[in-house]
Amino acid sequence: MKKIFSVLHDAILTNDTVLVQVVADSGSTPRGSGAAMVITETGLLTGTIGGGAVEYKSQGLAAQLLKDQTNFISEFSLKEEDIEDLDMICGGDVKVFFRFIQQGDEEVLKLLKAGLESFEQGKKSWFFLDLKQGGFGLYTEAAGFNGQFELAEPEEYLNNKPLVKADIYCQPLNRGGKVVVFGGGHVGQELVPILSKIGFDVQVFDDRPEFLTEAVFPTATQRILGDFDNIYDFVDLKKEDYAIVMTRGHAFDLIVQRQLHQKTLTYLGVIGSRRKMSQVFATLKEEGISQEELDQVFTPIGLNILADTPAEIAISIAAELIQHRAQLRNKK
Repeated sequence: MKKIFSVLHDAILTNDTVLVQVVADSGSTPRGSGAAMVITETGLLTGTIGGGAVEYKSQGLAAQLLKDQTNFISEFSLKEEDIEDLDMICGGDVKVFFRFIQQGDEEVLKLLKAGLESFEQGKKSWFFLDLKQGGFGLYTEAAGFNGQFELAEPEEYLNNKPLVKADIYCQPLNRGGKVVVFGGGHVGQELVPILSKIGFDVQVFDDRPEFLTEAVFPTATQRILGDFDNIYDFVDLKKEDYAIVMTRGHAFDLIVQRQLHQKTLTYLGVIGSRRKMSQVFATLKEEGISQEELDQVFTPIGLNILADTPAEIAISIAAELIQHRAQLRNKK
């Protein structure tokens, strides 16, 4: 959603624009609530709501909306009897909201800018849409609710997943939590752009300046030149954060992991073979770290897809983080 906000903000500066947003779904659909597209008179700028006939029809409706300058909701039924007509293989229902935004709309631009700032700061935030009047809204932990409409109890809408209540749509933008990759080597260089692509705020920590350049890690939100012996002098980790340990050697991995056990994290993953990690765990247990804590460590890191190359290992790790994030999201 960060890219949607960024592209939408820039588009509105010079164009009339339409935000196409999936606000409800049931059954099997190409994309669920939260999927979005940004469309101007030149066509699709970014995003997808799942491709296929639903997206094609939605782009056509958005093009007409640019002429009509109004807002509306369109419902697509993908039930078995309708699938053939829409050339789809899914079987469910999807509700799509079309929101026209006039060029230079200062209120919307202000809210989008605030949303982008929440992404940059790693702060939790939620995006609101008034499905009747089309108003935008934003809730941040620091500022509360600000929007183009009044909302008496915005906290009732805050959730880990998109929801619709009383014609108000609410979607979490930034659930908080960054990923810190300790080690900028081959696997890290493959992993960071993948994690950035799938919506994680990724920072890279290393003690070698030549690995911490924009050329090596262009998508990292921070490139931290630090000391593996004293990581907390350089990075602040909170309970919602993810830590991935893949330094240039087992000794440094142990040094970093030892410090990471000082805090509770949502995810701690360490690269290495089972044999290596059994030795590391034995050392950490001797130092007083409990078996319960060690059982929370994701190692060998990544889903077991028989990955071999750095790129394959990166994909397996990214898949594990996707799975973990989804499990957290579905707890509420």
